[in-house]
Amino acid sequence: MSFRNRLLLLGSCAIGLVGCSLVYIAPMHQGNYLSPAMMHELKVGMTQSQVTYLLGPPALKNPFSAHRWVYIYYRKAGHFSSARLRHLWIVFHQGRVVRIQRRPGLQTAKPKPGSH
Repeated sequence: MSFRNRLLLLGSCAIGLVGCSLVYIAPMHQGNYLSPAMMHELKVGMTQSQVTYLLGPPALKNPFSAHRWVYIYYRKAGHFSSARLRHLWIVFHQGRVVRIQRRPGLQTAKPKPGSH
């Protein structure tokens, strides 16, 4: 096999292998999206309907303790990115938020001006 043919074969293999890793994989989102702006607006004392309006319905409601809501958000962006998993627990007493528990990594940030 001549040098030119080997080079052509090697180039074809390289392009084929690189092309396999460039296949687009759409980001996968599951659960309730929990943005930093939403976390900033969530306050102790809010009613259940206000929390539902802000965050949407919870991913899990415990049938044995209806006063505790669980929000879960999972995101995987593609081949080489790590998955992001967020948990948020909200505890109600007499229909109002009394405790908000966040798993580490779920940050609260002030919303940017003009964004809602």
